[in-house]
Amino acid sequence: MIRRRAAVLAVAGLVLAGCGGDGTAPPGATDAPGASVTPRAPTPGATAAAAGACDPPVEPTLQDGSHLIGDAEPPVPYSSTPATSGWHASGAPRTGVIAPDDPLSDPELVLTLEVGHVVAAYDPARVEDATVDELEQLASGTDADRLTVTPYEGAEAPLSLVAWGVLQSCQELDTAALDAFVAAHTDPRADAH
Repeated sequence: MIRRRAAVLAVAGLVLAGCGGDGTAPPGATDAPGASVTPRAPTPGATAAAAGACDPPVEPTLQDGSHLIGDAEPPVPYSSTPATSGWHASGAPRTGVIAPDDPLSDPELVLTLEVGHVVAAYDPARVEDATVDELEQLASGTDADRLTVTPYEGAEAPLSLVAWGVLQSCQELDTAALDAFVAAHTDPRADAH
């Protein structure tokens, strides 16, 4: 009986550690599922918008959420598109270059953010192949431990830069804005996950 209880506690500890990296909830999380949190103040040194290419970053209302099982839908709508916090998939996150025929869902995207990655979500119908190639090179090269690139339909802008609690919309790729966003919003613990 004692061994069984110890095993259950060990598994519970792993689940909690997986949800916050170090056993803590991601920034801004609350105890009530689906509850929102007052938006936090802008991050010092937050990304400056490039002239015309990207809007200034915004910080949608942070949402709490638990792990979803299987293909379950979140019980509440996300506070942004793409999602920047809230209910998320369970299991290991998919990071790096995501195949065009199997894009991240919002719950998978939030899971990727939870482990400290930045996501560059592009609309395949509005972003040129050369831009996608450039994003994929960054996600498999210099930013391999910090940047995930996925197709994403439904965002207002052709390219969305997404981090935990932060969203920057771009009409086209500006590598300086992307570099600044990744530097400002990647969780330093990301390479440890």
